[in-house]
Parts: sequence; structure tokens; C-alpha cells
Amino acid sequence: TKLILLDSLLQEICELKLTMGDNGFILIGAGLPRTGTMSQRTALKILLKGDVYHMQTLGGEHPEHAEFWVQATEGKIRNKSDWDKVLKNYRGGVDYPVSLFWKELMELYPDAKVLLSVRDPVKWYESVKSSIMRL
Repeated sequence: TKLILLDSLLQEICELKLTMGDNGFILIGAGLPRTGTMSQRTALKILLKGDVYHMQTLGGEHPEHAEFWVQATEGKIRNKSDWDKVLKNYRGGVDYPVSLFWKELMELYPDAKVLLSVRDPVKWYESVKSSIMRL
């Protein structure tokens, strides 16, 4: 695993898109929620020319995926064909639930790049406390 800057990541993604075309899961978000993942999703959908999985996908767009993610947390989703059932129409994923499985997804999608988003810990906690912790 290596750390690369955002502009280098974008360059590598563009190169990866040239070899893989416009299909396939090529970006794995490893950051926590409330670290700019919604903005990342919006930008990445444009850059990757396809949809990007996000907690909003599960919570609002595809609630039927909930059972899949429960099985994943129980360790019942192990092979690429199982993951492809949910991720096949996505170019990447950021935020939960994808970021919970970044290590597993790196093994299954070895050509994908990993995006780690971070935020000041105090501001992150305040943001979580005033938003998703209220749910």
C-alpha cells in the first residue's frame, strides 16, 4: 500500500480507465463518514463516468442492499462474484458501508485505487455528533 496525493490519484485513475474502459470497480474509499465523502461522490461520479456507492445509496437509493451488507459484516460475503452482485454497476465507493471493507475490496479488485479521506478529529467528532449520531 502506498500513499499518493490526490492529483496523482486522479492521474492514475485516468490511466486505469484507459486500460479498463468505463466498466469495473476502480476506486475504494477508506475514509470515515463525515470526511467529505458526499462531495467526493459527486466529483467522482463525473471523473469516473459512473455511479459511486455511498451510504446514501444504501439509505435512500437501494435499501434492498441492506441484507447484503448485514451478510458482509457477518463474514458471509467472501468471493468476488458475491461482491459484484451489489457493486457491478458502480465505478467506486466512498463512505460506509464500502469503507468498512476496504481491505477485502483491495484483494478482490487489485487494480482499484484507494482513497483515504481525513478530517481534523475534533471537527469530525462535532460533525458526527450533530448529524449521524442523532439518527
